[in-house]
Amino acid sequence: MDKYIITGVSGFIGSHFLDCLPNSHVLGIYHQNPPPTRPSDARIYTRHDLTTPLNNKLPIANDSPVVIHCAAYPHINKCEVERNLGRESLAWKGNVVATQNVIDYCKKFKKKLVLLSTECVFSGEKESYTETDKKNPNNWYGYTKSVAEDLVVNSGISDFLIVRGVVAYGQDGVGNNIIQGLVNNLVYKGKTKAVIDQKISFTYIDDITKGILALIKNNSSGIFHIAGSQIATPYELALKMCRRLKIALNKVKPVTMVDFFGSDEAKLRLKNAVLNAQKFLETTGRKTVSLDEGIEKIFLRYP
Repeated sequence: MDKYIITGVSGFIGSHFLDCLPNSHVLGIYHQNPPPTRPSDARIYTRHDLTTPLNNKLPIANDSPVVIHCAAYPHINKCEVERNLGRESLAWKGNVVATQNVIDYCKKFKKKLVLLSTECVFSGEKESYTETDKKNPNNWYGYTKSVAEDLVVNSGISDFLIVRGVVAYGQDGVGNNIIQGLVNNLVYKGKTKAVIDQKISFTYIDDITKGILALIKNNSSGIFHIAGSQIATPYELALKMCRRLKIALNKVKPVTMVDFFGSDEAKLRLKNAVLNAQKFLETTGRKTVSLDEGIEKIFLRYP
């Protein structure tokens, strides 16, 4: 039976890893909110603040060979407000200090480390980004994740994965989910606004979780991008949801990033939040689904 240690199991991606591993031994780490109860004798959940060392907190006898580090402090606006705090900011502690503590644990107990990262390590000026493109984050969140990546690369751990994803979406789960936000606005409020001048390679959640598991089973190491095969604007996504929900298209108001976020916050966003996943495809043989296919999968599962 496969065994994993997963941080951030209460978050959107972490909770979907649990769905992908119903028969695996999982030691799940959460910070404040315990994950939904699942009927499995092979799972142990433990509460831990990852900004403190792990070495004496997790069971030393745990023989899971892999740590999947999903936990992060991801909110762009909240991160930016604390930029002037530097290393005292929650983003630095949650993304940098926590990652260093996970690195220390993996080195001490000889674990493979998988770090989930983000397109925000780039500026968004290019139309799309490969794994070898130079990082140039334009927000504090992206900067702290970039530092976390560098810590992993320079840690001395040879068996590591850094997987960058883009705006994960999917069914259920907890935490941030753009699809659920759109549905709530369209169904319960009867209208929504959506950005027309930002391109995103929206990524279906199963492509991220199952893709990472495929990389692990393939004994892959290094940096990989997992991103949707179809590029769209948030406005185009909203229209697709309207068509699937049989809601009039005029319920979606097209706006610019400046209109939606304000001029200061718009500068923090990537104009092109697009990652090239060709390396992942060539390594695993897995093609990520298009946005249309991903939306259909959601509705087929929950009609």
